[in-house]
Amino acid sequence: MVAPSEPAPPYSVESTSTPAPVDLKRRASSQSFAQPPSFSSFPTTFRINGKQTSSLVSIDQIKQHLHLLGAFAQLRQVVEAGSEGITARLDPAARWSVFVSIAVHRFETYIEKCITGGCRPDIPPLDVALVWHSYALNPRCYREDGMRCHPMLLELGGFPLSDIANTIDSISFDYTPSASQVTKWEAATQMVFDSLASLRGASVRQITDPFTLEVLFVPFVNDSGSGYAQQGFEVASSSSGRKITHEVLGIAKLVRDIQMCQSSPDGSLAGTVFSASEAKSPTMSRLRTVRVKTLLLSGKAFAETDTQKSGDLLEWSMEGARKKLLAQFRGRGVMALNGILSAYTTGETFSLDLVTAVLRQGTFVQKMVDLGWTIPNRFEVAGEESTVLQRAACRYSAFVDLISSSPSTFFVPTLDIDLAWHTHQLLSDKYRDDCFALLGRFVDHNDRVEEGALSTAYDVTSLAWKSRYNVPYSICGCPLPDDKIASKLMSKLGFSSSKPSAPTALLGSTSSPTDCDATHASSHNSVQLIDSPSTNKLRAKREKEFEERKKRDEKLEAKGKLDQKLMERRRDGHESAFLYPSALYPYYGAWGYPGPIGGCAAVAGGFMNGDGAAGACTAGAGGCAAGVGSLGGAACSSGGCGGELLL
Repeated sequence: MVAPSEPAPPYSVESTSTPAPVDLKRRASSQSFAQPPSFSSFPTTFRINGKQTSSLVSIDQIKQHLHLLGAFAQLRQVVEAGSEGITARLDPAARWSVFVSIAVHRFETYIEKCITGGCRPDIPPLDVALVWHSYALNPRCYREDGMRCHPMLLELGGFPLSDIANTIDSISFDYTPSASQVTKWEAATQMVFDSLASLRGASVRQITDPFTLEVLFVPFVNDSGSGYAQQGFEVASSSSGRKITHEVLGIAKLVRDIQMCQSSPDGSLAGTVFSASEAKSPTMSRLRTVRVKTLLLSGKAFAETDTQKSGDLLEWSMEGARKKLLAQFRGRGVMALNGILSAYTTGETFSLDLVTAVLRQGTFVQKMVDLGWTIPNRFEVAGEESTVLQRAACRYSAFVDLISSSPSTFFVPTLDIDLAWHTHQLLSDKYRDDCFALLGRFVDHNDRVEEGALSTAYDVTSLAWKSRYNVPYSICGCPLPDDKIASKLMSKLGFSSSKPSAPTALLGSTSSPTDCDATHASSHNSVQLIDSPSTNKLRAKREKEFEERKKRDEKLEAKGKLDQKLMERRRDGHESAFLYPSALYPYYGAWGYPGPIGGCAAVAGGFMNGDGAAGACTAGAGGCAAGVGSLGGAACSSGGCGGELLL
């Protein structure tokens, strides 16, 4: 564990010197819940990891992002209420899932014909922007794909947030591109620009038969539930009669990448190119990629040049590929191996399943809608409402500083921090540069975290935040962990505590519903693994602990040591984070599509493993979390999340 190299930044107007450390054991008193005076004059520079920097995101960028989310939410409402095209017979949730699958196909076409092909329409359709947005919010995958297979993505410099937001009507959320922009898109892609018109006209998509290499046209949906956009996708090979599924298409993509490793010095497997420390030691990153290729190609299963035979050796299955790779790597790098294979679950040219990525982000969009933050001009008027975004930018800078103070720890953002963090990630080049300049490493954004692991990590984040900044992390009404365990835990994490000498920019007022709502945990929602006895047991234990915390707070309230407004919010029905998650695989029937969703967390650029079980995490240094996935894998251990192949 690396101890903080710098004390906590003051985040206050009057204080510029380093505050004196505070004894955490002695701080567990009535002062624990004291609220600071009101604060309205926000700092313009911040100290992160001992370095001064301006705000990582601007208020205008956050506003543009919220406006974009409002347009996405309206698009979803229209799609789910629709009664035309191939989704007419579906229930609303399944309509949206199929629409997203079609949008991913359109985004793939946009990448291939427009960006890679050199003809770049000024802006994409809104459904394509929806997919691009979720892609950018998986920054490690996005950057590595730019390095491996879509270099033009990196040349663009990031998601065109400003251009797209400015094309959305400020009141109605209507998407209003110019006629020339529409014409340019349709000429380049041979697809209709309008997102809803594309849904009405969609019926089939093209795939390559991995067994014969012939072109097939498969329906997005059909009555048997085996269409490309449906949960049970399956089609017979054109001549061999063998079954083609998403898993088979994913293995075919893996075979193609293996063959590229054989034939080209630039060939590589997903998950082996971009390193969290890539900027600090690029030579080591390149050597690691070469070592992986060398070891891979030394095995018979991966030296085969015939596509069909290579697929047969991998059994055309994820489990078969995993067994061969594990044997080839001689049991090393299991967690990184899971990260590699997670890039090959579908046949699209991206290293993650963009359909489920969009569906996961949909839960965050809905939370912004539920909070009323996407209402047009919500934050334009000066006053209490407008300060919430300023505070979000401040708290996000503090969150990044918190990450710097304990590199191996798994931190979970609140809603306001997550909004600012997402906005920063959309500026992909700036995000990368800021990470390396301020932290010396790349910080990935993981939104596929099992609920128990996320709950534990959120407790750690709350304690670490309070230790470092001497203010509560959240004032939403959720019962927070006891101060009595803070001293031991924080010393284990290497934190010190500072007491600000002026009103802090990091905490709003419990009198403001907006300030309170902003600090609720960003669970996205957290993932609940179905039919997992260990998960259910941990969940019951967590519910018991939350009830104990509530009783503790009631006693403190009776003694006048707890803010009554927090208790009022709780009595008004405020739901505690990570106790009301969505299922990992919601089932929409034969016409539906699975849409796993997850919580959000910061990890140090490595890979999250998914072993189908609850994360065996402890609230300590480097507590790790189980990610979502269909792969088997090693259980989590302390010392950081995921890993890279160290051969």
